[in-house]
Amino acid sequence: MKKVLVVAYLFPPIGGIGVQRSLKMVKYLRQFGWEPCVLTVDPVYHATYDPSLMQQVPDGVVIERVPQSDPSVLLRSRGAKGEQNDATASSRENQIFAAGVSQRLKGTVMSAFKTSVKTLKDLVMIPDDQALWYLRARKKAVEMVRRHQIEVIYTTSGPHSDLLVGRYVKRKTGIPWIAEFRDPWTQNMHFNARGLRKQIEEKMEHSVMLEADRVVTVTDSFARNFQKKHPEMTPPVVIPNGFDPEDYQNIRTSGDEGKFTLAYTGILYQKRHPRHFLKAVYELIAEGKIERNQIRLTFAGVFDYPGYTENIDFVKQLGLDDIVGVLGYLPHHEALSLLKGADVQLLIGDTAPESGDYIPGKLFEYMALGKPVFALMMPGESTRIIDEYQLGKWVEPADHEAIKDTLYRMYLNWKESGSALSPAGGKLDLQKFQRDYQAGQLAQIMGNLTKNTIY
Repeated sequence: MKKVLVVAYLFPPIGGIGVQRSLKMVKYLRQFGWEPCVLTVDPVYHATYDPSLMQQVPDGVVIERVPQSDPSVLLRSRGAKGEQNDATASSRENQIFAAGVSQRLKGTVMSAFKTSVKTLKDLVMIPDDQALWYLRARKKAVEMVRRHQIEVIYTTSGPHSDLLVGRYVKRKTGIPWIAEFRDPWTQNMHFNARGLRKQIEEKMEHSVMLEADRVVTVTDSFARNFQKKHPEMTPPVVIPNGFDPEDYQNIRTSGDEGKFTLAYTGILYQKRHPRHFLKAVYELIAEGKIERNQIRLTFAGVFDYPGYTENIDFVKQLGLDDIVGVLGYLPHHEALSLLKGADVQLLIGDTAPESGDYIPGKLFEYMALGKPVFALMMPGESTRIIDEYQLGKWVEPADHEAIKDTLYRMYLNWKESGSALSPAGGKLDLQKFQRDYQAGQLAQIMGNLTKNTIY
C-alpha cells in the first residue's frame, strides 16, 4: 500500500463531531490502497473525551502523538482555582467583612491577570491556540515522512495550525500535500482578528491556498468563496461531510415513551442558541396548545459555552426545568441512541446571515437516522439539503412566530399519527454522504497527485 500522513489535531480519544472526518478517513482509506499514518496531539487536556472512538481505528495504524503546549490550559487551571477561592470567600464574608474585601480584591487581580494573559495569547498564538503544538508537530511530521516513506500528506483543519504543518512538510520534502478546510479561515463568520494579526493570518491563508497541491473543502459555498478570494489557486475539490452506516447498526433506542420528544446534540454558542425555541415552547404550553406533560426537550453536548449561563438561566426563568434535560457530553453511540429515540431531531444554527454557507456535521448524522428534522437555520447549504432530501422543516433561527407555528404543527401530527412528519416518499440516494465513499474520493485525489496527473 501507498502511505499517507494524516495530520489531525482533532483525533480520538478526543470526542465531538470535529474528529469524525479524520477518524473515518483513517478507518476506510485501506479499502482504497492507502495506509494512513496519523500525527495528532497527546490530549493532556480537552473539553470532550470519547475513548470508545479508538475502537474504530484499524489495527496496526501508526499513531504518533505530540504533546500540546497550550497556555489556555494553564489559564483554565488558574481560573478554576480562582473560582474555588471566590466560593470560599463568599462564606467568609458572612463572618469577617475585611476578609471578604481582601478576597474581592484578589478576585479582581485574578480577573485582570486572566485578561492580560488572554490579550498576550491573542498577540502571540497565531493562527490559533495550537501554534506551539505546530512547532513540535512539524518536526515530527518530517521525521515520519522519512521514516515511513510517506508519499502524500493530508492535513485537515481546524485548527489551522494543522495546515501550517502541511505547508512546512511540503517545503521540506516536496511531497504532494492536500490541505482540507472543514471550515473557512479568514472568511469564517467567527474570524475577528484585526490589524497586524489579520494581515499575518491573511498571508498564511494565501500561502496555504497556493502551495497546497490540492485544496479540499466541505461545501460548494466555501469552495466558491476560496476561489473568489484566491483566484490564482487550483480550483478546490468539494467532499462533503457525511455519516458512517456502521455507526447506526444495533443502536438502542433511548427516549421518553408517550412524550413528544425533541433532541439536540452538539455545542451551543452565543450566536447559536435555543432561546427562541424555548420561548416558543413556553408560549405554546401557556396557551394550552401543548400539554406540559407530553413534551420533552433533551440537549446533549455543551448547552452553555464555558463562561456563559444564558441558556440554563433562560430555562429557569421560563420555569421549564421539568421539561428540559441537559445531559452534557455523551459518547458518540449514546448520542445516536438519544437521537434515534426522539420524535424530532433539533438542529440549531447561527443567526449570522453568512451562516447559510455552513453545513453542521450533525445534519448528516440526522439524515442517516431518518427521523424528522426541525432546523433553525439561515437559508443556504443546509436548508437546500433539508428540502432536497425531504428531511424535515426549517425556519430562520430568530423567526419566533415561524418556530412556534412549525413546532405546533409537528406536535399535532405526532398526536394524530405518532409521527411529527409524514415519511418522505421513495428511497433517497445518500451514497455521496457515506464516509467510505468519501474516503474513496480522497484516495482518488491522492492517487492522481502521486502519478503527477490533474484531478
